[in-house]
Amino acid sequence: MQRPSLSPVSAKAAPTGPRLRSTVPFLALALLLVPTLAWGQASIFTDGFEGGDAFGWHSAVDSNMPNCSCYFSGDCFSGEFCNYGPGSFGTEDICNWRDVKPNGVPGTGCSVIHVGAWGGPICDGLCQPSTAGSQLGSEPAELIARGIRLWGDAILLPALAGGGPIDPDLAAEVLALPFDKPSSAWELGRQVADLLVLTADIGIYDHFCHYEHGEPDDPSLFVDLSNDPCRARAGQLTVEALAAAYQQPGSAQSFIKELPETCGGWQNMFTLRCPAGPSALDCVRERIEDAAVFLSTPVSI
Repeated sequence: MQRPSLSPVSAKAAPTGPRLRSTVPFLALALLLVPTLAWGQASIFTDGFEGGDAFGWHSAVDSNMPNCSCYFSGDCFSGEFCNYGPGSFGTEDICNWRDVKPNGVPGTGCSVIHVGAWGGPICDGLCQPSTAGSQLGSEPAELIARGIRLWGDAILLPALAGGGPIDPDLAAEVLALPFDKPSSAWELGRQVADLLVLTADIGIYDHFCHYEHGEPDDPSLFVDLSNDPCRARAGQLTVEALAAAYQQPGSAQSFIKELPETCGGWQNMFTLRCPAGPSALDCVRERIEDAAVFLSTPVSI
């Protein structure tokens, strides 16, 4: 039976690629950061400091760069996005990623109990306005547009069916897209998940984080929207609006204006980032449009 789709993308499976991180202990680094906690992951980095190489950790810090302030864009203040720099979150070319967040809320982002104990908040990027751009702005536009829809389906289809793991076939397909940088698919997934947290369900933060880190499926993190047609439709419209705004700036409104038809309480739906009241829809539209600018503008530092 053919898989239903929220958006016009192929559901063809692709070989599953390696996850960016895996879980192994890092006791030496934990003592450097937070003595009472242990790190829970291995690194995609190559300088050795996550493996307990204290010298590498100290020498990697650049006093001329700011401390990283985010993992997800949701860690940032309103109007900003998590910028990982032109080298992606696999490098240290925009900020000192291992320091505790000066912005957002320490302990949020991917520092969740479901992944295990950490030596401090994991911050890969710097909170910046959308016009600062992202490494995704240098990727082929057709891949970004396709990736937005694939990640949206991969996250939402299981939720619409009553909850389950992120769709493995759709996720494998987006991870197999020929981006210039291997981490671009994951970075795009973080940005799509961040918007769905605002409009569909806050549990998507932990759900996507858990998946990105290669953890075993955890039913306690599954998002169930099967009995919430309002949030389900809001998630669908968010993905459609982001893909449209990415391809044609200013087009998100045609999707977002549909929300009141399904959601009677729309004025109070988006208080994670938007004030309650009649301006709520404009706030959501602006966030989606800003995200499209962020994804389409090449980063420059």
